[in-house]
Amino acid sequence: MIEYIKAGPRGEEAHLAGNDYNPKTRLPLVNCPLMVLFETKDPFYVVAEGVKKLAPRATFKVIENGPIYVDRIMPQEFAGAILDFLQANA
Repeated sequence: MIEYIKAGPRGEEAHLAGNDYNPKTRLPLVNCPLMVLFETKDPFYVVAEGVKKLAPRATFKVIENGPIYVDRIMPQEFAGAILDFLQANA
C-alpha cells in the first residue's frame, strides 16, 4: 500500500502486475501481520471469502458502501482502517 501511495497516479499500474500474481500460492506463506481491506461496492468484493481462506491469519476489514477507489472517495474511513491495523500491530 505504501508503494501504491508513493507512486501517485502511476499506482494504478499495479493492477497490471496483479495479472501475473498468483495469490493461491503466495498468500498462505505470509507470516507477518496482514490486513486485507474490502469495500462492499468494489466489483472485486466477490473474492473476499476466497481471500479469507487463503490468508486465515489475516485481519479483514470491510468498509461498508465503499467503492473501488475508496482511498480517494472515503479517505477518512480508508486511513482509519489502516491506522487501526497499524496501532494494533505496533
